[in-house]
Amino acid sequence: MIHRVLTLALALLLSTLQDDVAKSLGVVLDIKAPLTEREAAVKTLGKSKAGGAALLDLVAKNTLPAELRATAAFAVAACPDAEIRAKGESALPRPKSKDGSVLPPISELVDRKGDAKAGAAVFRNNNGGPNCIGCHQIGDEGRQVGPPLTTIGNKLSREQFFEAILTPSASILMSFELWIVRTKDGDIKTGIKAEENDDHITLKDNNGEYVDIPTDKIADKKQSALSMMPEDITKSMTVKDLVDVVEYLMQQK
Repeated sequence: MIHRVLTLALALLLSTLQDDVAKSLGVVLDIKAPLTEREAAVKTLGKSKAGGAALLDLVAKNTLPAELRATAAFAVAACPDAEIRAKGESALPRPKSKDGSVLPPISELVDRKGDAKAGAAVFRNNNGGPNCIGCHQIGDEGRQVGPPLTTIGNKLSREQFFEAILTPSASILMSFELWIVRTKDGDIKTGIKAEENDDHITLKDNNGEYVDIPTDKIADKKQSALSMMPEDITKSMTVKDLVDVVEYLMQQK
């Protein structure tokens, strides 16, 4: 009798887990759902063996949305199941740093203490570095291509800073979405939408330059799910550089 009860309880638990995985997968693949909800669903999947396996299955079938790939890589790396983590190292590798080493999971990065002064230099390094100041403004310094960071230390936790840098497409702020415009001549223009009316659309490119495209010259336009910020920006930083930059940004209050 006891064995039967335990068997039924286990079956119910497995059924519930399968339902939860299916529900999270549905959110991940729902392109109409808010990106923050889809990112949260990916993280939820990474917390169990079944969920991690489901993420790897999406990779195998080439159906994992590109904008969630980096988030999925870190989610699988943090999965409690060693087998899933091992499979993820090859199927869904995490980004690499400047020296070619694979970045640690975010759960490990948040425990590291950085050097804010060194981080300030990395933030401004435009000679082989990330050149963050080329797209972000702190005070009166820098370009406002991406969100201003003058008081960002009041808004994000240490973990959220790492997520924003390592998985930029999963945390795009409203009004900073990337747009792709194809002209009737076949030219492709990309940038943040600065203005749109009946006559034209104006994009701000990654150099902070404004590009006007007449409406009657546009073949089609669409909002990209990917961030203007490069997904591989960590290739211009060592792990220490990354930790130092986060330490510096946390002091911007």
